[in-house]
Amino acid sequence: MPRANQSGARPVEGLMPDLRDAFRALRATPIVTLVAILSLALGIGANTAIFSIVNSLMLRTLPVASPERLFLVNTGPEARSSWTNPIWEQIRDRQQVFAGALAWSSTRFNLAEGGQTEFVDGVWASGGYFDVLGVTPLLGRTFRPEDDRRGGGPDGPVAVISYSFWQRRYGGEAGAIGRSLVIERVPYTIIGVTPPEFFGTEVGRAFEVAIPLGTEPLIRGKESGLDSGCCSRTGAAGCCCGSCRLRPAESFSIWRWIGGCSSSRARWRSRRRSCSGWPRRSEPPASTPTSL
Repeated sequence: MPRANQSGARPVEGLMPDLRDAFRALRATPIVTLVAILSLALGIGANTAIFSIVNSLMLRTLPVASPERLFLVNTGPEARSSWTNPIWEQIRDRQQVFAGALAWSSTRFNLAEGGQTEFVDGVWASGGYFDVLGVTPLLGRTFRPEDDRRGGGPDGPVAVISYSFWQRRYGGEAGAIGRSLVIERVPYTIIGVTPPEFFGTEVGRAFEVAIPLGTEPLIRGKESGLDSGCCSRTGAAGCCCGSCRLRPAESFSIWRWIGGCSSSRARWRSRRRSCSGWPRRSEPPASTPTSL
């Protein structure tokens, strides 16, 4: 019989007989062994899947600079509501309270020039979308305010692509910058590639192609929603979500007023999110409706 060491524990050699006995017992009952192994595998797999979902929706933070300084601005009690483009443009031009503001609208773009469709996850983005988020391009550049103009900016219609799309479609070639990418049969010039960790502003949904909000009339034509006063089309540039970034020295104020943002001077409520997929929010006291 193997001797115990000073701490009373048996040496490793003493475990071998026990392991052999356990192996013989498992081999003698193959059905029970198989059921036990399958049960363990299913349990581990289920727990891994659940944790992955919880991590992506509640624990994972947005891959941007200082995500704790970002918050969504809503028009009502819904978890997330949309703005019309005219309202967004007024908010964009009245940023005295914030260090920056951005707007986006998730959609799907067809990249096929003809024949069979080729859809990718896309996003309409404001000119300051990447700058306000603090996203530095891996290659090329991101949008500038002048790119977000009706019909395109000085460089014409431009697009920023994700790292995964760049790898899949262009094989990671640096020459992808400056190449033409046909989006909804409209040619766009690729100007930049985002870093691999950036997936967008919606946890659980990664974008592949981003184009400026102002270029929507090139695609929609007479059906453009940029000047529309209502949000009736899902995924349209004229119906977007918005977020703002607080100044470094400014504390968060739950209720404020955005004056002149609509003809009815509707009250806007902002809800702070932790940016872990924007899950948590702070509810203001009912007696403190001050301005934003």
